[in-house]
Amino acid sequence: MERDPLECNIIKNCAATLAGLGTAGMFNAGCPDRRCLEERLIELNRRLSPKGVLAEILLFRENTALIYVYRPTRLARCLAVPEAQEILLRYGYSSAEMSDSLERLRERFRESSGFPHEIGIFLGYPAYDVRQFIENNGRNYLCCGVWKAYSREEEARRVFSRVRHCSQVYQRALEKGASIDRLTVPEFAM
Repeated sequence: MERDPLECNIIKNCAATLAGLGTAGMFNAGCPDRRCLEERLIELNRRLSPKGVLAEILLFRENTALIYVYRPTRLARCLAVPEAQEILLRYGYSSAEMSDSLERLRERFRESSGFPHEIGIFLGYPAYDVRQFIENNGRNYLCCGVWKAYSREEEARRVFSRVRHCSQVYQRALEKGASIDRLTVPEFAM
């Protein structure tokens, strides 16, 4: 049986989110047919949303789609952090509502050629570290893993280690034929 490339990409790139260790993940996927991808995401969200996970297109450009996989309840908490709200306000986010914020993030991607620095808030990185990354232009960090940490180095290193281990476990499970449905931890089980 041939594996669904979209599901394989999500498992490979967003294992921590599926496992409930992280807020969100994202990856670029080759996509010659946007409509087909949108239909696949609708079907996938039908299966994963009861477990507290959604997947959306953040940006579509030249046969490539930037896919964002996230846990809405965790994202809402990240967006509600006062320091995160201050950062987002600087970049034109006028609302802490998740749908408004995601739409503004899409605009920010369309406006720039790279990644908007505030993306760290949407990936669940500590707001302090996101602010320090912006202010230091990505330099002077204490350690680097899933994100560049400017505070709580030991805690960050523990998170990086757990995420790395989770990714390895999920990769092995994928190779053994595990489905995305089986690998997605329900929100109530976390």
